[in-house]
Amino acid sequence: MAGAQLHRVEVTPKSLPGLIDTRGESIRRQLLSDHDFKVTEVRSITGFLVFADLSINQQQQMVNDLFCDPIIEHGRVNSQILDDEKLFPTPPDLVIQIGFKPGVTDNAAQAGLDGLQTLFPEEGMDAAVSTTMTYTFHGLPPSTDSNWLAGQLHNQMIERALITESD
Repeated sequence: MAGAQLHRVEVTPKSLPGLIDTRGESIRRQLLSDHDFKVTEVRSITGFLVFADLSINQQQQMVNDLFCDPIIEHGRVNSQILDDEKLFPTPPDLVIQIGFKPGVTDNAAQAGLDGLQTLFPEEGMDAAVSTTMTYTFHGLPPSTDSNWLAGQLHNQMIERALITESD
């Protein structure tokens, strides 16, 4: 292997009968309840940035055994789930990614790092993990203020938001 590299893992719930994206649906309902803000659909993508020296096989094992439940979730490493037209046939109107600012404790990342070090004791010793949560919005009102919406999703003291609007 060529040394430690940054690997991007993305996980999103599968769209199956009786199975909903609970994070996305919770955000949609909260916006409706708290602000009378109506959006057709909100979907979530959990992201893990993993800095480690892993082979291709280890990367896939990391996704399937650590970060993703393949029964109810789709997981990818080093490719963007939003680019998969089978999972996201319609591009979202807006994408907001939330992540912790430097120096803030990221408990999910620490748990991921512990799991990585358990799966790959030698490769995981110098590894690092951080997490993100991405929300995709479909069916937004035309006058939506993306900065206002991002402000409803994160704590600006400890988190940062990255906003991407559709073209």
